[in-house]
Amino acid sequence: MDQSCSTNYAYITCCLIIAINIVYFIFTLIKLYIQYQRRQLTKYNQKMTDLQNETSTTTTTLRVTTSIIKTGLERLAQLYPHITDDTPLPSKWNSKEKASPLVLQQSNLVVTYKGPGKSHKDAASVRSDHPIPSLTGIYYYEVKIISKGRDGYMGIGLSTSEVNLNRLPGWDKGSYGYHGDDGHSFCSSGSGIAYGPTFTTGDFVGCCVNFLENSCFYTLNGYNIGTSFKDIPTEIYPTVGLQTPLEAIEANFGLSPFKFDIDKYMDEYREKTRRAIVECTLKEGELLHQIQLRRIVSTYLVHYGYCATAEQFNKNAENVYADELNSMRNRQLIQNLILEGHTTDAIEKTKELFPTLLNNKNLLFVLKVRQFIEMINGTESEIPKPSVSSQITDSSLLNHTNNSSCPTTHERSSSPINKSNTSSRSRSNSPYTSGRNQTTNSEVQQQQSNGTINSSSRRSSANNNELLQEVNTTTSLPSHNNVTNLMDIDDDVHTNNTTNGFSNHGTVSSSSSSSSSTTTTTTTNQIANGHSIFDDDDSNNLIIDKNIINSNGCLTKSTEIFDRMECDGINDSNHIMDIEGNSFDLENKDDQLLIKILQFGRELHALKQQLNNEYGENTQHDKILQDAFSLLAYPDPKSSPLAHLLEPSQRESVSSILNSAILEAHDMPRHPALEVLVGYLNECDKLMHKNNIPDCAFIELNKYLR
Repeated sequence: MDQSCSTNYAYITCCLIIAINIVYFIFTLIKLYIQYQRRQLTKYNQKMTDLQNETSTTTTTLRVTTSIIKTGLERLAQLYPHITDDTPLPSKWNSKEKASPLVLQQSNLVVTYKGPGKSHKDAASVRSDHPIPSLTGIYYYEVKIISKGRDGYMGIGLSTSEVNLNRLPGWDKGSYGYHGDDGHSFCSSGSGIAYGPTFTTGDFVGCCVNFLENSCFYTLNGYNIGTSFKDIPTEIYPTVGLQTPLEAIEANFGLSPFKFDIDKYMDEYREKTRRAIVECTLKEGELLHQIQLRRIVSTYLVHYGYCATAEQFNKNAENVYADELNSMRNRQLIQNLILEGHTTDAIEKTKELFPTLLNNKNLLFVLKVRQFIEMINGTESEIPKPSVSSQITDSSLLNHTNNSSCPTTHERSSSPINKSNTSSRSRSNSPYTSGRNQTTNSEVQQQQSNGTINSSSRRSSANNNELLQEVNTTTSLPSHNNVTNLMDIDDDVHTNNTTNGFSNHGTVSSSSSSSSSTTTTTTTNQIANGHSIFDDDDSNNLIIDKNIINSNGCLTKSTEIFDRMECDGINDSNHIMDIEGNSFDLENKDDQLLIKILQFGRELHALKQQLNNEYGENTQHDKILQDAFSLLAYPDPKSSPLAHLLEPSQRESVSSILNSAILEAHDMPRHPALEVLVGYLNECDKLMHKNNIPDCAFIELNKYLR
């Protein structure tokens, strides 16, 4: 029994020991597994850290590379401003234009020789991807010698597209090279001549092509060695050649800074070109050319109204063109009237100085449309009767011309025109608060039926559509967009008189033709439907409705007397009759002015119809007339969508058209000879660029013309 218990006890003890060992073994395995996982996690974290660092490094490298490329492109654009995408610059070595022993790396910028290199028959060359554009004027590229290899038989140079690539540069016709083993230069020949020092690993060799002189020179580590070749072909490629194993070079086509200061070298040529242009003089015996040049300058000053400058120039040049100066003053006076909003005075002055000019009905239409707009604007509130002659007589103009080189603002304010009209032009902000005599229908009919047209007028009439195109687009050059400033540049005194909130000398800029148009409609519904009370050509009566007047918002006093009234015999603007036949006298000046405006619009519409009958339908006429008439449909025209028509800047195109018409009528060019010559010069420059003539590389016309 005791023995059996002892045996059981021993068995149990052994089982416990075995169980304890198993548990210990299991815990040991778990511990080892945990340690293994920790090591794996540490390795993973290290890999992730390395990957992040590598990604960050790559990103930084890309940013640096992008920045370098961007900076390089900007540098190239500054070096070669005339180069476009049509004439790309060399940027890398061409993988399709290389000998087989050469290997290209790093974006085809690094070239390494992998051939046997036993003799000159094992030489290999590679050309760039694009030829050098001759429009660069001067082109430069640089090569870094990464390794001179076994013998350093390397050639840096140029070649045409037909040259054999199994030869070093310079050995064949159309090939030019500078060799590193002996420092000789080779010009389309197998025998070289002593030129410069040898080059080896770490050196920078540059090649510069001067198309202006058809020559080439090399640089070594930033120093100019001197001219090596002349009579270089125009279409030529950067080329390098290697011959022995382990030779390697890296090209720099301008994306990285050069060792040689090419900017300074090119600036010297720019300055040389500038001096050649500026210091160009005529020989003493070429008097005829000197007179012609003075004439060109004088006509330019006269054309744009630089009065005092033109007189002083002609005085110094001992040439006085009195007729041109008088014409300039007359044109300047008329232009100033238009630019100040006094179209009525401008028309009268034009009739006085140039009687047959307004026989051109298209020109008259443009002026009348502007006159209608100025009436709504308040600067033109009167329509003079034909019996009232112009208040500026020929004698007064003559005295004005002889006694003043250029009419200033103060001089004009004391002239008869301004004495008689100052009060009416500066009274109230209402467009209809000033009164003046009305032009009768006979005046317009007389102008329209006048059959006497001189040759210049017939020539002007032949250009009917051109006039309207000039209304839409002012054709002055960029340097003459502001006509007002041109006319006032010689004036000593300027004023800031304003009329109805608009400056008489406001800034004038190029504008569309809709700005020069004028129109008259009477009710909002009529305008919206595209109809006008003036469309009835058979009616001689003008119906005035209270709703019409109120919709304009232009009158400042009661308009009840206009309820359903008909103006029969509109020539008598002080007497109207309603539909029942009751007569009313118009004592209100605003009422009288509205009648005048509507009657003027009717006459303007009739003029448009006459133009349509003579020359056919003209959509531009219809457009500008509709826009002008539409101003009457708004309570406040100056706040309407067509308010731009009332801006002073819209007068410039009309002024320019009238000035051009006067010049053309007197057989004078619309543009001065100087501007025509500048145009020819620009066209010549374009042709030089188109034909890749290198001489224009350092000519920047804008710097000379601004």
